[in-house]
Amino acid sequence: MSSEVHKYIETALDSKKDLFEAQVINFPSKNKIDTSDTWQLYDKSDIDEDGDQLKTVIGICFIFSTLIILGLYSSLI
Repeated sequence: MSSEVHKYIETALDSKKDLFEAQVINFPSKNKIDTSDTWQLYDKSDIDEDGDQLKTVIGICFIFSTLIILGLYSSLI
């Protein structure tokens, strides 16, 4: 074997050795997720809330309902 291939094999083995010797991180399971602070579509208590997310959802629902109505109308004609 040439020396270049031998060096490549040694470096590949070293990197795999580091991978197999890696330690697993144990996350604490005692901490529970606080579910009282949930995301809301429109939060009236926030001063900076401008309702853009609510407007977006209403717009998407309007477009889908319009497409469904046009599809039903075109299938009946």
